[in-house]
Amino acid sequence: MASTKFPLFETLLNESSTVTQLTKEQMKQFFENMKALDTEGLEISFALLRYYSVVIEGESTANTPFKSKIYRNVYKIDMDLIPQKLQIMLAIFARKHIQKIRDEQERLALVESIAIT
Repeated sequence: MASTKFPLFETLLNESSTVTQLTKEQMKQFFENMKALDTEGLEISFALLRYYSVVIEGESTANTPFKSKIYRNVYKIDMDLIPQKLQIMLAIFARKHIQKIRDEQERLALVESIAIT
């Protein structure tokens, strides 16, 4: 695949190249991570869904990706419609984003503890 204008997508695509499928435990962790994502993480996840649907699947940009539905400004997505490769990419992203959130919280706690002393 040619280089894209979405470096995160390229990185996740490369990192997912050796995995063929998520185990049940990895899928469970993936769902837990997705529920814990902040607004930024959810927006990036949707961008990854959209980008994959257009670039890899050739879907129209006018459609919501993978027949997702919008209910009260929340996207509902049937995971059975998401290709395995994209599920793996999203799982990797969610895990890394959650770790970034935790690292930032730890950093802020450390800064606060230093400021107090």
